[in-house]
Amino acid sequence: MTRKNIPVFNLRRHGLITDLYMDKKQRGRGLSSVMRDEVLRRLKQRKGTQLRLNVLVGNKRALTIYKKWGMAPLMMEMRLGI
Repeated sequence: MTRKNIPVFNLRRHGLITDLYMDKKQRGRGLSSVMRDEVLRRLKQRKGTQLRLNVLVGNKRALTIYKKWGMAPLMMEMRLGI
């Protein structure tokens, strides 16, 4: 494997959503898609090439939404409690 095939060495301009929380009363109204659209609009203005986000593995609801958006897994964070 060459460096250009490893994602961390092939970074381009990208947007990163680190946290997205929707209040329970607001869920199911499409608001996360509205926010995504605005992020994409701004990212395209800045010549961004991709949008990344972090999500907990066990957050099935969010994973379902992100897959509907066309997102796919890229990396997995591993940890060890000590």
